[in-house]
Amino acid sequence: MISSKMKQLGSKRSVIRELFEYGKQRAAVIGAENVFDFSLGNPSVPAPEQVNAAIIELTQSMPSVMLHGYTSAQGDAQVRRTVAQSIKRRFDYDADPDKIYMTVGAAASLTVTLKALVCTENNDQVIVIAPFFPEYRVFIEATGAQCVVIPAKLPDFQIDFEALNKSICKNTKAVIINSPNNPSGVVYSPETVTRLCKMLKERSEELGQPIYLISDEPYREIT
Repeated sequence: MISSKMKQLGSKRSVIRELFEYGKQRAAVIGAENVFDFSLGNPSVPAPEQVNAAIIELTQSMPSVMLHGYTSAQGDAQVRRTVAQSIKRRFDYDADPDKIYMTVGAAASLTVTLKALVCTENNDQVIVIAPFFPEYRVFIEATGAQCVVIPAKLPDFQIDFEALNKSICKNTKAVIINSPNNPSGVVYSPETVTRLCKMLKERSEELGQPIYLISDEPYREIT
């Protein structure tokens, strides 16, 4: 016996994945240069030359076993200190390296964050703003929480605060936002972000429990 729910998830691709596979099929027929792939959020900007140089240097200077071995569970301490320094330099925020956790991709980070926050015995809910990356639902429901979808405000695709406020209740554990957004490409305005933080703080105080804001930002540097 295997999980029927996971079998269902694994046997049906998301629309994004379907478009990606279709693009590969068309590329084989008409040439990759004639296919414009707007499906997966693959990078369109090459890594800085310093990244390539650092990789080459490490492979040549470090013993292979050490280079490819395990680090500390939350990530190498020097890497976490460097990330904290970057946050301080760019955002003037004193991030604590001991509160930074390195993961292999955003999917892993979202999964462990949701697993840490959700308590199934409390019938927790996590709110997402449509349109959203479809795997959010998979991550949320895998914890036993309910995925609550709030349509974006049209035509600018900013947050519909009236709808969001109505959806927040004693079971709301977190809100996930994604800006720049996949798949719409919209960027939340400073006014939207400020209003969102203010609303979540006020509703947290009203309900007597925290509502966590999870910000998924794989495309942040584009803006």
